[in-house]
Amino acid sequence: MRRSVHVTYHKTDKKWYVVNGDSKKSKGNYDTQKEAMKYGRKLAMETSSEFLIHGKDGKIRLATSYGNDPRGSKQTTRSKNNKQSQRKRNSSKK
Repeated sequence: MRRSVHVTYHKTDKKWYVVNGDSKKSKGNYDTQKEAMKYGRKLAMETSSEFLIHGKDGKIRLATSYGNDPRGSKQTTRSKNNKQSQRKRNSSKK
């Protein structure tokens, strides 16, 4: 089973939570997304997990893998703008 750590926003108390994806238990709550991301990234690295950052709307903004990636690299990052930035890099090489 794939392990994951999520940073999510709760509108009820206006806090950012770091959540273990397997158990859905909160590992802590923070006033800012930046604070939650700092702890969440550390936790994902320690547990060789995937790290997912959600926006206030609940959609995934960024996903980073710190575990065994089948593509061969130790760390991979995906974001909604990743394909656009890669197209820009490829077109600038021509």
